[in-house]
Amino acid sequence: MNCLRQMDISEFKICIVSGNVPENDLLDECKERGIEYIRISGRNRNPIKYMYRLMNISHSYDVIHIHSNSATAAIELIAAKLAGIKIRIVHNHTAKCEHQIASFFLKPVFSKLYTHGIACSQKAGDWIFDNKNYQILNNSIDTEIYRFNCESRKRIRQQYEIDNNCICIGHVGKIYQPKNHKFLIDIFKDYHSFVKNSKLLLVGDGIMREDIELYVEELSISDSVIFAGMKPNVNEYLSAFDIFVFPSLWEGMPLSVLEAQASGLPCIISNAIDTDVIATNIVTMLPLDEGTKAWVERLPEKIEYNREKKSDESILQLRANNYDSRVSANILRKLYS
Repeated sequence: MNCLRQMDISEFKICIVSGNVPENDLLDECKERGIEYIRISGRNRNPIKYMYRLMNISHSYDVIHIHSNSATAAIELIAAKLAGIKIRIVHNHTAKCEHQIASFFLKPVFSKLYTHGIACSQKAGDWIFDNKNYQILNNSIDTEIYRFNCESRKRIRQQYEIDNNCICIGHVGKIYQPKNHKFLIDIFKDYHSFVKNSKLLLVGDGIMREDIELYVEELSISDSVIFAGMKPNVNEYLSAFDIFVFPSLWEGMPLSVLEAQASGLPCIISNAIDTDVIATNIVTMLPLDEGTKAWVERLPEKIEYNREKKSDESILQLRANNYDSRVSANILRKLYS
């Protein structure tokens, strides 16, 4: 959607197909822009039925753009091929996947059926496309949306009773294994033991949320850890944070790290993430195997910088490095045409 928002889509017929339950705001936006949204569930439970439904939807389209992180995108590619779609684009976003065995066995079919390969980075592209021809398209954001906003900061912090002197550590992401929330909680516990006026604000939801909430209770830090859930106004939450911590086990080019940079947030991220995500000078990359001590040492005990100025500078750097969605939109438009 980031790119579609920057694109004149009047000459296209667009349909978004997803297994996810959409937020109402997204549905409203799609309706307003004339984009059809269809939810198809059961990809893992009944892939044949899923593929058949996707094939029926695809018959009236000329291009399919598949967002994936493994060769299991062969399922969508088969459906598109059977539907007669000639332009079959696979867009890969990471250099590792959870279901590696299935990806391995589907790789020959995958490699035969895609017509255009796109990757968020060279590492992600080489992994999925086996060093064949593909195009690097930076994950991108509408940088203006994520510009630091003082009023948003005040409003969000008041909502969660975070005072002005409190250090608010933030994270945005799905609560599941790759995001490594347990390690994040351990980091915060150690930090909170000597910086008492601190809170951890988690934006996102997922299958491991209940486990992580129980772990927080076991550590007796429930009063200082906030589970905000899914939020449509992530930009406002970023303004409320003081520092962004992102210790993922694996990632491609996470948009949330780009968004945090646009907001002028100091970012501490794991070295399992593609280095191309470092678009500004406010990102520190650390190894996970050094444990929480190395991470806690990089967390500030107080904030002493002009956040608004830092956000302005970071947005200029992001745009100069082609991480603005306006650039990506122009590239995709040419592919679709």
